[in-house]
Amino acid sequence: MYRLPRGGARVPPPGAARLLDDAHLAALGTGQAQTRALLALESFNDTWLVGLAAFGIHLVLLGVLVIRSGWAPRLLGVLLAIAGVAYVVDTLAQTLLPDYQAVAPVFLAIVAVPSMVGEGWLGLWLLLTRRFAR
Repeated sequence: MYRLPRGGARVPPPGAARLLDDAHLAALGTGQAQTRALLALESFNDTWLVGLAAFGIHLVLLGVLVIRSGWAPRLLGVLLAIAGVAYVVDTLAQTLLPDYQAVAPVFLAIVAVPSMVGEGWLGLWLLLTRRFAR
């Protein structure tokens, strides 16, 4: 589910857009301003990937805690851990594969299925169960 906002990540960050305004174009020249804007966009993507990897590690740890706690279904913990591993593998693939776009739909499916099921189930489980620690 956290993968869904990724479409919003395709919108240029404000810093990149500012580099293409008239003042920057006049001061830097078109070529240099465009190069700096592209670098800002690539930096944003790199930061996004680091965040996805950190979120994946978080899901793995959360999955382990769910499995060990006994308070929630073990399958939920397994799905969360699988989703976390999928996030990390996808991030590594984006970083290491020279032609990631050719296999991006496969990785999207690998990440989307366990993350949507696991994270959705976790959200519903948290909302619908009435177990409180006493």
